Amino acid sequence: MIDYGLLSSIILAVGLPTLLARQWRITGPDGPVGFMDIAVGPAFAGLAAGRLTTLAIDDPQSIGSLSDLLIIRSGVEFWPAVLVAVAVLAVEAVPGTAANCLTRSGRTSFLSVRGTSDRDDRRSGGLLLAQEPGARTAVEAMVRMADGRGLLVDGTIGLVVPDAPQRSDDVVDVLVHALESLGHEPTIHLVGCEGTTTCRVGLDTAVAAMVERGVDVVLPLLNRTSLPWLVLEMLDQSMPRPTFIQSGLDAQGLDSVSSEVAEFGGSPAGEYYSGAWILDASATGSHRLDGFETRPFDEMCNRSYAAGAQHPTATVEDPTTDVYRTVTEACSLVRAVARAVHDAGPDPTRLGIQVALAALGSMDVSDMRPATSYDGHLSVQLRRYEYPCLHGPGFGDTEGCLVPVSDPQPLD
Repeated sequence: MIDYGLLSSIILAVGLPTLLARQWRITGPDGPVGFMDIAVGPAFAGLAAGRLTTLAIDDPQSIGSLSDLLIIRSGVEFWPAVLVAVAVLAVEAVPGTAANCLTRSGRTSFLSVRGTSDRDDRRSGGLLLAQEPGARTAVEAMVRMADGRGLLVDGTIGLVVPDAPQRSDDVVDVLVHALESLGHEPTIHLVGCEGTTTCRVGLDTAVAAMVERGVDVVLPLLNRTSLPWLVLEMLDQSMPRPTFIQSGLDAQGLDSVSSEVAEFGGSPAGEYYSGAWILDASATGSHRLDGFETRPFDEMCNRSYAAGAQHPTATVEDPTTDVYRTVTEACSLVRAVARAVHDAGPDPTRLGIQVALAALGSMDVSDMRPATSYDGHLSVQLRRYEYPCLHGPGFGDTEGCLVPVSDPQPLD
């Protein structure tokens, strides 16, 4: 028998933190804050909402009792159940060691839209399922793309690398090796994060070194809160505008992330970053191309979301919004779990669901991109950042946007 109360509460306990963390403050009154400052609030909100949902379904009269909020229900403890969920879903990038921690026990599958770590993928035993390539695969593909387009010819290449856990040495080593194998000698410019989500320490020194060396091709391995600071420092030091080349690392191929350069640094920063090349596995900007038609899967997901919301949703007919993308991506992950539960048969076991997840094969994903599935065959697409946007209105409150400049290409 399916325990709908427990299932609903766990979905809220895991899903609500993901939604809240997107809007949670990342800068405090005294500057940037660390991961725990961001994570604790959404996590407690998710756990509390999940527990309240449990009681609302099973015993509404006990909601006002603190003891009932904390103790066991129907012989099943809520809190341990959250910690040993069958599957955890992540629409946004989850840096660091989270994926490895979740899958290493062998009890929890981790489904992610964004790429994680190639090493974690190999060690997960089929429990880590991502719709985008791992970090090392992504940067290798990025280098091949840049070389194939002649972006590295006679270039002086600089890598801007944070001392953050999610940017481990092996990713940097793979990137350096990929460049050196093509005859390039990149320089590495390290910036400090001091345990926070924004890496600014030593940016002035890093940029000064690039100016002195004459770097004209920059591969920044920075997250969404750090890249704007790099661009602003380059402007402050009057560094000639370089060619920026990015992979989908830290979701840099999304409008919501790339737009923060101009949103935080203003028009000068947007114009400076304009022309950046980004290779990733998202569908960003496809709606800006001539002849675009919304995909049946995307429409189905957003209409189902609107029906479930039980009130008008302005985004259901508007594929240009970030909400439309997020709903479609979350829908894809939930559909994967639903298929696995169905394929595992009546009263499925944890192992049965895990096996079914690993054997799903091709899946519908955002924009119904070709050669993208849960069986390891993914696709990537090249896009450029425009400021101002020449293909319609800019994203959000900025005038910039990302526009695909190639068709999706299979990545084996």
